[in-house]
Amino acid sequence: MFWLNALGNFFGSLAAALVIWGLVTLFYELPRSKKERRELLLVSYALAEYELQVGSTYCQGLLALPQNQIPLSIPVTQGWEILHSTGAFRAFPLQISEKLLAYYSLLFRVTKQIELAHMFQMGVMLPMSGQNPYANQLQQALRSARQVAGSVPVVNNQFQELLNGQIELFGRKEKMIFDEARTRMRTF
Repeated sequence: MFWLNALGNFFGSLAAALVIWGLVTLFYELPRSKKERRELLLVSYALAEYELQVGSTYCQGLLALPQNQIPLSIPVTQGWEILHSTGAFRAFPLQISEKLLAYYSLLFRVTKQIELAHMFQMGVMLPMSGQNPYANQLQQALRSARQVAGSVPVVNNQFQELLNGQIELFGRKEKMIFDEARTRMRTF
């Protein structure tokens, strides 16, 4: 009797899991058609291109700052969350995904170093007798941020070359979708 109940519970749980998986897949897997997936891919390419250019510009500005100056802002990385939430990464070719991961890894490292520099700057402002230990750590965080920021424009250029190659594989109508999305991104 015990084994019969255990077996019934197992198959009941398995059936419930399959039904839930089917419903989630049916209602939440967007886009559904091949055309919609390609359009999502093109818009995602435009978003990634825009955010990479903005991040590269930020990093070039960081490198141009005097050594002891800390930028008040941090790089924009909302595109990363958007690409994940829309599921666009599943449609990206491996080379594009590789460059995006490398780029965002660098950008997140710059962000963390700038945030760390902000924290150390607050420590430098504390009144202390003798040498302030935060001053040295502040300079190390800024140096690290600048070192990583120097790599971002290189990765941006590599991504741009790959992206141009991918866009050339699309038809005229699809290129128009990409160009329109690119234009809209630049107006924000």
